[in-house]
Amino acid sequence: MNRRDPSGRSAHRTVVHANLRRRSAGLAALVAVVLLVAACGSDNKTTKAGSGTTTGKATTTTTQATAAAAPVSTASNPMLGEILVDTKGFTVYVYDPEKNGMPCVDGCATAWPPVVLGADASLPPTGPLAADLSTVARPDGAKQVAYKGRPVYRFAGDTKPGDIKGDGVGGVWHAVKVGGAGGATTTTAGRVSPY
Repeated sequence: MNRRDPSGRSAHRTVVHANLRRRSAGLAALVAVVLLVAACGSDNKTTKAGSGTTTGKATTTTTQATAAAAPVSTASNPMLGEILVDTKGFTVYVYDPEKNGMPCVDGCATAWPPVVLGADASLPPTGPLAADLSTVARPDGAKQVAYKGRPVYRFAGDTKPGDIKGDGVGGVWHAVKVGGAGGATTTTAGRVSPY
């Protein structure tokens, strides 16, 4: 007995095609994540504001603040505690395996935009976070903000201030917790980025 759906195809064939489409979509998402992570290179050029010392392959200069406010500040999050946010209140993240480098460029930086200083801005020499903030020179010449030597990024999937959708993405992206430079959380670890 050959059952047919209204379009004339056998029911079995329709189910097989639906399963293939689902598997293909899952595989495409996995490939996208792999490409996103692969797009993350490394460039270790770190500048610590006001320190006058060199860290790693860094070139360090002493700077004076030309901006009125720090590029990042702290905010309380009910799930994570005190975290860093950018000037608009969006959560900032670090790439877990990277230490004192800049892994996220090109396609990766589309999903994880770097937190950068304006052309004429610099880090404030005083304030509660001043000792932990530095900058990383990006390939395009922009100065990316770093917390405890680690470059910080926003997540394109966060749509409003206070979102923490990027925490735990791929098991390697984490919200920056004040007092630490981010870390895995059991509530979101292993989430796959849709970007």
